[in-house]
Amino acid sequence: MKNSLATRQNNPIIRSLFKDKRRVTMIMVTILLMIIAVLLPASPLKIAAFVLAYLVIGHPVLFDSVKNIGAGELFDENFLMTVATVGALLLQQYPEAVAVMLFFEIGELFEDAAIS
Repeated sequence: MKNSLATRQNNPIIRSLFKDKRRVTMIMVTILLMIIAVLLPASPLKIAAFVLAYLVIGHPVLFDSVKNIGAGELFDENFLMTVATVGALLLQQYPEAVAVMLFFEIGELFEDAAIS
């Protein structure tokens, strides 16, 4: 039976998942911030924790959306994710906005791992 650590290190999908350390760190920080926000009582601090989590996980998508709009690419996945999550924020559905952006980033991480 092979050592499980050696098996994980030799698995190209696992290696590529953890190659993008910045993205994995953003996902982990966002999950931690979401847990903290959920545990906080209803207050401005709770909203601030959700907004911070949103900005941590969503800033690459938000920047890409603005950059693509400037380049004339209006209806790409970044723009649609931005519209959906900003709409959720405006409707005060903070957990939903963060969760949607978080799942999008996790999906992008797995997609990049599968491609490489």
